[in-house]
Amino acid sequence: MRSSTKWIVVLTCLALAGCAPSRSFSPGVAGRGAPVQAAAGGVALAELQAAGLQSYWQGTVELPPGERIIRIYRLDEKLYCLTNLNTLVAVSAQAGNTKWRHNIARPGQTVFNPIHVDNVSLPDDMIGIVGIVDPDTIPTTVPFDAVMINTLSSVIVLDRSDGRELRGPHDILFDFAANTSGASDGASFFVGGINGRFYGVELMTGVELWQEATARLLTASLRYYAAHVYVGGEDQVFRVIKVSGVRQFAWSQTLEGRITADFYVGNNQCFVPCEDRRLYAFAALNGAKLWPAFITSGELRTPVQVAERTIFQYAHADSLYAINRITGQKRWDMPEGRTVLAVMEGRAYVLDENKLMHVVDEMTGEVITTVDMSSLDLLLANTTTPAIFAAMTDGRVFCFRPISAGHLTPQMLEDELR
Repeated sequence: MRSSTKWIVVLTCLALAGCAPSRSFSPGVAGRGAPVQAAAGGVALAELQAAGLQSYWQGTVELPPGERIIRIYRLDEKLYCLTNLNTLVAVSAQAGNTKWRHNIARPGQTVFNPIHVDNVSLPDDMIGIVGIVDPDTIPTTVPFDAVMINTLSSVIVLDRSDGRELRGPHDILFDFAANTSGASDGASFFVGGINGRFYGVELMTGVELWQEATARLLTASLRYYAAHVYVGGEDQVFRVIKVSGVRQFAWSQTLEGRITADFYVGNNQCFVPCEDRRLYAFAALNGAKLWPAFITSGELRTPVQVAERTIFQYAHADSLYAINRITGQKRWDMPEGRTVLAVMEGRAYVLDENKLMHVVDEMTGEVITTVDMSSLDLLLANTTTPAIFAAMTDGRVFCFRPISAGHLTPQMLEDELR
């Protein structure tokens, strides 16, 4: 489902780089439009310049009266905006133009974080008893890249290129109340329930294939990696279950506190924040300890952030820690730090509780400069792409990148509009 959108993209930047005056561009009309304002979302361009940043693009998601953006996510090529009416709007992370919008649930319903799953083969229609009994009757499908997002009672599957719905809120209904964001291998959806159990649900049929129990509530998002599902519980156990072939538990680790914050799994590594004031590091496929747990002075209740060389973890009422990803040793800490907005060109962009962004040397923690970001309503925690994403609740969205990244070109815009 597509919607029209007004958007502007910064192609040149007089204030930042001494180039010709900036121009705004409408979709498909390169070189036309009014001059771009001298600030992006109220952030002073002089402060951006001192931080080595530019306003790379600015876009506007059109919203009807009473609708506003309440959350933003960045997954691969998409920036997703979730509104208070539970509409998911997909925006190009490269250029800022709206791609599509889709209503996920009724207003007021709980909607969890979206996930991306590539190369999904899923028929347009649900498979009934005939397809279950005789798989040869299942129609051949063309693989597509999906975005999946679950509510308390269902999972929605969309083709992320155009927002086409493959599984809607009434196609797959859970027999339980979900309490976590899910994970998927493309064939099944894995999700934790409020009852402490976690489940595998087949996407073709909606059939619950299996369930496993924990001793307490599940709140941390599940993860899928290399044919394994990763589950962190409030019962202080980190569990890993192999889901390909014969399903079986692969390994587990009993910790000293509850796991309530989202953990990281990737590159055969698990980094698990725990309320026992420790960040744990395990090998993803066998559970071996990669380094001794990193100890802080505060409980770890917020998601761990993992960059190529550094792990960032905020400890409640303590500090934001930067940790060497290989050794588990502390690089530095910042008591006022809360989250990282980007890691680019050897610098970490750390946001504090007052929405001041401290630009620091990634290795030493030395503060290079500070930018006031308080004019922006929503700022995205991010350590995996070289950009800072932000939004206003009224629909304006922003991308800031290093000046060295150059500028969007008319050709790049045309490619995005195809």
